[in-house]
This record gives sequence, C-alpha cells and structure tokens, in this order.
Amino acid sequence: MKYFNLVLFAAIMLSTAAVHGQTLPSHDDSEEIACKEAHAKMRSFFMPNRSNPLTENYDLKYYRFEWQIDPALYCIRGKASPYFEVLENGFAEINFDFTTMLNIGSIEYHGLKIEGIKSGTYGLIVP
Repeated sequence: MKYFNLVLFAAIMLSTAAVHGQTLPSHDDSEEIACKEAHAKMRSFFMPNRSNPLTENYDLKYYRFEWQIDPALYCIRGKASPYFEVLENGFAEINFDFTTMLNIGSIEYHGLKIEGIKSGTYGLIVP
C-alpha cells in the first residue's frame, strides 16, 4: 500500500507540473548555461548609461542595414539607413561612431548626395 501511495503521489505531482506548464528541474549543462545568460543580461541592465553630448539633439530610432557579405574576399558592402527624430531647433548635423577602417562610397539624404566629414579615429559628421 505504501508503494501504491508513493506512485500515486508521484503521478499527481507530475501531472500537476504538466498542467501548470512547469517542468521538473534537470541538472544538465543547459540549465547552467541559461543561468549564466540570465546573470549576464541582468548585469548589462544595471550598467551605467553613457551618453555622448554630440548625439543629444536627436533621437536615433533604428538603423536599417542591407548587406552583401563575401567571406572569400573578407568584404562587406551595403547600406546603412538611420531613422531618427530631431529634438532641437537648428539641427545642422548628425554624428556617428565610425571607424576609419571602413570606406564610404557615398552619403545620401533624401536622394541628394552630400559629403561627410571624418573626425578623429572614430567619428563621422554628416551635415
């Protein structure tokens, strides 16, 4: 009778976990990896917010990237289209973090080609 009660108790616990969408914990590597990933995400959430004073007059909403990648040539070609909202009157330029290791073929604004100005090692100013 004790064996039957133990089996019945185990069956009830397993069915309750299944009904509530829960699973019994397992002690495999995937659980440890999930815990480490959650911890890393939590750490990055509490990192201090850094702001660049050159980007405070606009709100960057998102980028749209269109890439053509050729690993055989170690080459990436494509377009990067930033979408942003101007926050101040008299907005005259947008600043980007940009490495000098990349080449710019052209810069267009509403279909018109304009010149960008490289500033320092990691700056690109587009009037």
